[in-house]
Formats: sequence, C-alpha cells, structure tokens
Amino acid sequence: MWFRLDSSRFTPVMLLKTVIQAYPLQGLCRPHGRRKAMINLGSKQGVVLGAAFEALQNRSRSRIKAQTLKSAPKAVAQLKVVQVDPDLCFAEVVSQEAPVRQDDKVREKFESVQ
Repeated sequence: MWFRLDSSRFTPVMLLKTVIQAYPLQGLCRPHGRRKAMINLGSKQGVVLGAAFEALQNRSRSRIKAQTLKSAPKAVAQLKVVQVDPDLCFAEVVSQEAPVRQDDKVREKFESVQ
C-alpha cells in the first residue's frame, strides 16, 4: 500500500528526530584523556561531526528470591563528537555526573539543529 506524506507537516529535521529516537546508534566508549572519550562507532555507522551521545552506566542489581533484577542504565555524561573516523569517533565530555569508564555504553541523542 502506497501513501503520500504531506511535506508541509514532515520536515527533514522532524524525520531525522523520529528515526534517531526510534533507532539510536548504540555502542561502547572508553576515556581518552581528561575530557574526551573514544566511541566504537564511526562514519561507516552514520556518525557525523557534532553528533550528541550520552554515556550510560548500569545501576545496582537487586536479587529477589532466585531472580536478579536490573534497573535501566543511567545517563552519566553528555558527549559531543569532535572527530570522526571510518570505524570510531572521538567526543568531548560536555557535562558529567560521573566519570566515563572503560566499556560504558553510549546512545545517540537528538539535539535540535540551530
């Protein structure tokens, strides 16, 4: 079934925001100096200069009877990509609640285009 989108309601920025929110790039990072991080995603995976990521760390686990329960990971740092290579990128730490650690997960985050 084919349908036509009303282009006055769907701008390219809205489309990009929808895609990033539904299918964010996800990877791993590690510290690279004091205020930088290296991420295992690059231009081959769709990372562009200025892209925003958040570093995620697992919270504590709880054990109830025979079941281990994990809570959702917590965003501990905001990252902005400053250099992109084919298979990795480097990001500066914009803000942080806790230091970026080896093998922290990262998730792409949509920031509005100015």
